Amino acid sequence: MGRLNEDHECVGAGGGGPGRSGNGEERRVAGTSRTGGTERSERPMGTEEVIDRLERTAAELETLVRSARWDRLGGEGTLRILRGAGRCRRLIDALVDEAARRAEDIAVHTRTHDRDAVALVTRLVGTSTAEARRAIATARRLDSLPVLREAVWRGDVPAGHAAMISAVAAEHPDAESRLVEASRRGIAALRDACVAARAEVEDEAERDRRQHAARSLRFWNDAEGMLEGRFRLPPVEGGKLRALIDAKIRAILRRHRTGDVFEPMETYAADALCELLFGVRAAEGDREMDRAGGVDGSPHRVSTTMHLLIDFEALVRGRARAGERCEIPGVGPVSVAHARHLLGDAFLTAIVHKGRDIRTVAHLGRHVPAELRTALVASGWECVVEGCGARGSLEIDHSEIDHADGGPTAWGNVAPLCPKHHRRKTAGAKLGPPDRVTGKRRLFPDRRRRRPANSVRRE
Repeated sequence: MGRLNEDHECVGAGGGGPGRSGNGEERRVAGTSRTGGTERSERPMGTEEVIDRLERTAAELETLVRSARWDRLGGEGTLRILRGAGRCRRLIDALVDEAARRAEDIAVHTRTHDRDAVALVTRLVGTSTAEARRAIATARRLDSLPVLREAVWRGDVPAGHAAMISAVAAEHPDAESRLVEASRRGIAALRDACVAARAEVEDEAERDRRQHAARSLRFWNDAEGMLEGRFRLPPVEGGKLRALIDAKIRAILRRHRTGDVFEPMETYAADALCELLFGVRAAEGDREMDRAGGVDGSPHRVSTTMHLLIDFEALVRGRARAGERCEIPGVGPVSVAHARHLLGDAFLTAIVHKGRDIRTVAHLGRHVPAELRTALVASGWECVVEGCGARGSLEIDHSEIDHADGGPTAWGNVAPLCPKHHRRKTAGAKLGPPDRVTGKRRLFPDRRRRRPANSVRRE
């Protein structure tokens, strides 16, 4: 298959950047854009020209889909196509955002008898109601966020990332550039950066009120009749629920550790939720499940363990100042008042900066000391494998020297891994060195394992 060139990646996108003319019917974009290392001049485009180029772009993409010899693609070609298609998709999302905003501005839904602009976009584009509403809101906020707008119009930032960044940057404009940079490191890094940026400018009490008002829970049935749902909980309640489900998942994984069949983590999380709600008898001797739910089918008070990362001065003072931390790792910031309340509501591991030097903690057995486990949580409780953002049900691995080879259970020789990557490493995969910026590590497969017979070596 031929090389996926610039025209195939983004043909017609040069004029897709929205602007406003005097009569509001035409898009006007002037200036230059940089694509593929070359600077390209952009000229104003009228509505009919934009529509014509969009239709030709759609036809060209259809030709690509139909003509590509998908069964002959090798690894490098597949990667290049995915990169190009990803950029096309991000540019199309930018186009949809601006068109959706314009549809609401001129009430075009009144011509089509749709309920509103959101319903119109949902019907014509095939998005959900929430996505259509988000597209309109994002396009409006981009007017005052030039750095983000330029990144979106280049096709560098996905629609979901743009919505997150614009919502935070609208309240904290100084954080715009660093949030765009965080987007390049993935959704987990962006989410953390958004939480931190919002905490810089938002009063603790105001944040608690906003998060409490934003709580929600919705259920619906899918095409198979299965129950689906979506919920939002403040960090305090969310942290408790996450600790409970993680404990259940660990217990379920222990029951399946000796088997050959491993299901996705989402299935184990669903089982964990059902056991918490309906009270399923735990496996014999499974003390962790006994603590997390009623073994006789009846609910009882649940014992949870959470970690709280807080600066010593903030804990003593009773409130956190700018730059100080008071948060549940992997969940989000909480007020110091809530932290003190939690100390009486659950067994809380308080991690303070004036504590024991974690680097001195070591243990010769396989057991991970509490101080060391706490240090791993505080340093970023997330699977260390590059591209993986898993934060739930993590397992601690002897990352440098295996325990069987005499490796100590000490800082520098342990790392958190999700169950999937832990199994791969146990099967022979090797962790590469940490990235200097993100700290993430590549997991290299065991070269001694035989290549599958149906794999393709070249294009």
